[in-house]
Amino acid sequence: MNVRAEPIRIIEGHRREGAHPGVVWMGEPMRPASGREGERFALVLDLGPDAPSRLYREVREVAAQTFWSTRGSVLAALRKAAVAANEALFRHNRQAEARERYRGALCCAALRAEESFAVLVGPACAGALHGGVLELHPGRETPPLGAWPFPDIAVAYIPLQSGTVLLLAAHPLHRWVAPDALQRALARETVEDILDGLEQLTGEDSLTALVVCWGEAAPTPAPMPLPPRASRLAEKIPAPSRRAPAPSPQPPAGAPPIPEEAPSPEKVYSRTTVEEETSEEQRTLYWEPEPIRRAAVSTPGERKAELGKGILAGLGGAVRALAVGARATGRALASVASNLGYGARTLFRRTLPGRERRRAVPRRTYRPPPPENSRRMAAVALSILLLVAVVTAVAWGRYGQDLERSRILSQARQHAQEAQRATDPAVARSHWEAVLAVLGDEDHPDAVALRTEARSALDRMEGVLRVPSVPLVDLGPAFTARRLVTGNGRVFLLEVQPDTRLVRRLSEGKDEILLRDPGLIDIAWNQPVQGITRKALFILSAGGKLWMYDPAWPENPRRVPFVSPPGGNEPVALSTYGDRLYLLDPVANQIWRYIPQEGGEFTRGPEPYFSAVAPRQLSIARDMAIDGNIYVLFADGTLARYLNGVPAPFAVTGIPGTTVQPVALTVDPALTDGPVYLADAAEGRIVVLRATGEFCAQLRPQTGHWEGLQALAMSETGDALYLLAGGHIHRVEIPPLLCR
Repeated sequence: MNVRAEPIRIIEGHRREGAHPGVVWMGEPMRPASGREGERFALVLDLGPDAPSRLYREVREVAAQTFWSTRGSVLAALRKAAVAANEALFRHNRQAEARERYRGALCCAALRAEESFAVLVGPACAGALHGGVLELHPGRETPPLGAWPFPDIAVAYIPLQSGTVLLLAAHPLHRWVAPDALQRALARETVEDILDGLEQLTGEDSLTALVVCWGEAAPTPAPMPLPPRASRLAEKIPAPSRRAPAPSPQPPAGAPPIPEEAPSPEKVYSRTTVEEETSEEQRTLYWEPEPIRRAAVSTPGERKAELGKGILAGLGGAVRALAVGARATGRALASVASNLGYGARTLFRRTLPGRERRRAVPRRTYRPPPPENSRRMAAVALSILLLVAVVTAVAWGRYGQDLERSRILSQARQHAQEAQRATDPAVARSHWEAVLAVLGDEDHPDAVALRTEARSALDRMEGVLRVPSVPLVDLGPAFTARRLVTGNGRVFLLEVQPDTRLVRRLSEGKDEILLRDPGLIDIAWNQPVQGITRKALFILSAGGKLWMYDPAWPENPRRVPFVSPPGGNEPVALSTYGDRLYLLDPVANQIWRYIPQEGGEFTRGPEPYFSAVAPRQLSIARDMAIDGNIYVLFADGTLARYLNGVPAPFAVTGIPGTTVQPVALTVDPALTDGPVYLADAAEGRIVVLRATGEFCAQLRPQTGHWEGLQALAMSETGDALYLLAGGHIHRVEIPPLLCR
């Protein structure tokens, strides 16, 4: 088939010349894996206009090498190539800074004689036009390439026939362009017209794509007519064999050699070139003798001199030839005489009477065989039998393992196919769980790929986002803390011990004790909005004592004037919002609000948050968080939301799992009506809820879960979470969320 592929690269409506660094079109390499013979590999990758070419090269080389080295089905090879490309980009993003992280889209395809398969990751699409009918395969609304360790892959099957135009794009072209307009653009006659049509349809957007035209095989051109003289020469030359190339005609003796034709630079091709030719023009070389040039006429004197020189040269050559011949003849006669003398002496000696002298040949002494040792022979025979039995058992064992592995993989593939065809999420979940149960810890590459696919599918169903968890400090498995807050690049802990309580500051590998008091209740970091011009840590203790820690003060912490809440009750939680303090008082069934005076001191008494009786009894309330709304966590695991002293709609629904045990909550003060983050100690996860209580997502580490989850805090910038689990403080970056 005659195949032509052309890339197109448009950045913000401007078309760029040259191939995009993320476009690959290559044929079969020298040594492909079993099953990859006769295939072509195409890849379209886009990581944004600022991505370096080095990163493009690394991702595309990893994908191509993985595809060509994977044996078996073409879909397995394409999936492994997409997973390898995502892993390379994700590894780069995990090691790079925030401004050097890139996300993108990937569309890679494998083309055969009459069919093609494509896999899509991120906002990519693939389409084909055959017989005037447009077929589009847009990618699902999935995270982009490099966002998560395991990509969400969409698969497309496209049959190929004569006249098919295949479009592979790394942008959601189907969202910008109507199908009929895209069909008209792909239905143009030439590839250049198709590229111009795509440029017109893109408008001001960016596009990275590859257009492949699948046509008939080009007919072999008829041979050119030969001139009369060349025809006579061609008749004398036998036709070349199909197995060996025909030898070129040789000029007669004395004729000048035929100059070799230099290759044209237009015919120098690379294996990875985008355009391939299936036929080559045949050429016939001709040779004609050059006209004989007549020598110039010389004078009689010159002719005599030349004749004398020729005679002298001939005599000298004859003399040298005679001398060489005489030496060779003498050597031959001497050799003949020597051989005749040796023969005569031998004949004379053998004609004389007496014994003929012969060379004495020594005889070997007879050595009898060693005595037979029946025990040793039996031991050797038994050893041979045992060795044969062991080798046979090992061979059969390996054969049985291979059969068992094949059975397990076949059963897992069947469950995966049933899960993909299922329309009911519960049925699909049961099949994916069966895949994990059947595979177990099998380390075969196909088993690893199926296990990864099953886990990714279950994570999507349950809204699980696997995030990197970076351990910062190890405080020991027996460590317990009441509160964890962050501020000014430091981590503050309210540690609870049997005999006392203390506030610890962790920064740059240092562990310092700020305050020790057996009556400590809670701590909170203030993010100033107005009034207070400096960030500070507030520490509340029993008996109406309040301390303030400011990194800019030389003496820290210092006690500030403070008026206890009415009734003399001890609050259970402290929180800040802007320049105000909030105390949760379950006994008084009230939340007390403190407004600072000039100088940032709280010398005036508090005011009640609820104008009348609280809508719900706060006797079992244990924690609260504020982002404009006040979220209250109760001891039974329920939550409530209040705005301006009035209950706001909040119903916790849709959380996957049988049990939920919230132990802490936090919000981003800069996002009003933003997501609520719950620390679930039952399953070792972070549950993300919308502002109205609906389930949004759940954050889990890449492997396992956070065991012994105790406390949770939001970073000052709002892009990361800090949690205390199993005596370790972890930092978790917040991934892109639909509810954030």
